[in-house]
Amino acid sequence: MSEFNNIPPPPEKPDPNSCCGSGCVPCIFDYYDTALLAWAEKHAGLTTWREAEALAAKYLTENK
Repeated sequence: MSEFNNIPPPPEKPDPNSCCGSGCVPCIFDYYDTALLAWAEKHAGLTTWREAEALAAKYLTENK
C-alpha cells in the first residue's frame, strides 16, 4: 500500500515549451514551483523546493 493513498496528486509540471522565453515575472515555472512547494508543505511538512520535487517524483512513481 502506498504512503500516498490519502494525498492528492502534485501539481502538473508545465511542458518546457510552455514558457514564452520573454522573461516574464513571474514565469509559468515560478507558479509551478510555488504550487509544488505548497503541495509538499501541506501534505508532508517539507519546506524546500528540492524536497518537494523529490516527494512529487516519488508520488508519481508509486502512483502510475
